[in-house]
Amino acid sequence: MNAACETAAPVGQTDPICVKDLSTLLKLEPPTLSPLLKRLEAAGLIDRRRDPTDERSVLITLTSLGQDLRHRAATVPNALLERLGTSLEKLAALQTALIRVIDHANTPTTHTAAQQAPMTSIDPDAATSTS
Repeated sequence: MNAACETAAPVGQTDPICVKDLSTLLKLEPPTLSPLLKRLEAAGLIDRRRDPTDERSVLITLTSLGQDLRHRAATVPNALLERLGTSLEKLAALQTALIRVIDHANTPTTHTAAQQAPMTSIDPDAATSTS
């Protein structure tokens, strides 16, 4: 239901919203969005109806159950920060640091032979053999 929750999130911001606008907002094609909307409707979270001014357009509104879920979901970010014992600023700094580490790890390095660490053998017999 995660994708469905992400789909429903913008609905309460501009209620009602047409499927075309919701599709643009979520950067999803209507054929991808349609099954998610059907699941939300089946769960009782949204209502779908034809736009009375344009029969080709479908309007989405949150049901009272959907509005309740939206209000409860709004408390999650602060509760998560509290549970982690951190602030949004510290979490953003951590994200920046981790992105920097990942970028650095993915950047190919060019070392000369003198800069490279000497290769050590992991062959257990190499340490005991005599040359």
